Amino acid sequence: MFSLFFYNCHNSNSSVKIARVENQYLYSHDLPVVKHNNDNDSLIFVQNFITNWALQKLLVDKAKFNFKNYPSYVDSLVNHYKESLLIHYYQQAIIKDYLDTVVSSNEVNLYYRSNIDNFKLKENIFKINYIKIRNVAPNINIVRNNFTSIEIDDIDNLEDYCLQFAEKFFLRDTNWVDESLLIKQIPQSEDINKFFINHRFKDVNKIELEDDIYKYFVFIKEYQLKGSSSPIEYVYSMIEKIVLNKRKKDLLNNIENTIIDEAIENNNFEIL
Repeated sequence: MFSLFFYNCHNSNSSVKIARVENQYLYSHDLPVVKHNNDNDSLIFVQNFITNWALQKLLVDKAKFNFKNYPSYVDSLVNHYKESLLIHYYQQAIIKDYLDTVVSSNEVNLYYRSNIDNFKLKENIFKINYIKIRNVAPNINIVRNNFTSIEIDDIDNLEDYCLQFAEKFFLRDTNWVDESLLIKQIPQSEDINKFFINHRFKDVNKIELEDDIYKYFVFIKEYQLKGSSSPIEYVYSMIEKIVLNKRKKDLLNNIENTIIDEAIENNNFEIL
């Protein structure tokens, strides 16, 4: 019945009072449209909406009563929030209309070279081939014989095989992988921990491990050690964001300076 009444209210030109808190009323046109197909779900939704509306009004009344001795304090908070909100939306509109969001590779390279000391690696990073495959996969020697190859035909064949049988793999990948992420992808053992701690990849660039279910093949194609300068491609997207943020600050600073200058020129601002 309530759902039917609710439906009729939304399809009627007249508005009906649904609930009251003190001298405040909730009308039928204030209720959201119910999209539930189930009448019981619709009833619960409407009842919850009404209860939440009433609770909000009652809490506001309680808050006003308890803060009645501090109206200026509350008003100042409301005004400050309103002003901050207006400024925020104004700034966002400026950024949307005037900010150039295209960062060229020349800008990235220039920033990288000028600030290279700020891009020291906090951990070892790698470019790798990685394959995780079940122990029972057929002809697994195809992986063992080719995962360290740099020949295009070998990689093509290996990729075709992995698409059929590998649980997870990436080949031809030119992205850098953090050591912490790589370690999560392979079984932990005393030997593998020593491998990373002692930087044995300086001399050995392939890892083959297994557990009860999977075999793991890792070929380290390139690496950079912790404390060295990050490769530019590793920090490229970070630098793009830095450059954009600097542009935003410069744009807003220029607008703010212009607003101050215009106000002084028009005698709308002076320091007394």
